[in-house]
Amino acid sequence: MDSVVEMRGNFLAELATKVESAYNSRIVETPKMEAADLERRRRLVQKMMQLQEHETEEGEFEPTANQVWVDNPHDYPALFRMGLDILVRNGDLTGISEERLNILLADNIKHEFQHHVPVIGQADLKIHYLLTFTTTDGGGGTFAPSIQPEGKMTKRIYFDMAHGPDDPSQQDMAGRGEE
Repeated sequence: MDSVVEMRGNFLAELATKVESAYNSRIVETPKMEAADLERRRRLVQKMMQLQEHETEEGEFEPTANQVWVDNPHDYPALFRMGLDILVRNGDLTGISEERLNILLADNIKHEFQHHVPVIGQADLKIHYLLTFTTTDGGGGTFAPSIQPEGKMTKRIYFDMAHGPDDPSQQDMAGRGEE
């Protein structure tokens, strides 16, 4: 029987392989692709705005080859760090000290976790913690961290996820008498 330490080591080795694969599958993000993504998001916001307060919409998770994810929030810092490490190793991220990398990691994880707070305890909703690797026209790599809900989600949860505590939603501001 494997010990917990061996199981964790095996998990991290498998995750590192997935990070490498996603990095090697990164796509060039063109202005046309960015526009299509913005349009997809705009349509989703419109769809969610039309829901009544307690109606639900099914959130779908359809990962692509340039994405790697974990389902346990405790594993997200390790995934994020692996993403940073592969960028450093391949020369895509240079001139940044170890201390600065740690600050970047902590700040980004804090930000992403603020987005998942509204989902905590929602039985019909699962969160995936993602890195999406892309490349520039010049071939340099980067990634975008995000969280992706899957399952039934109310209008309120959707907008609360989209806006963290440091960036209140319109509903939050209206509830506090702000406009």
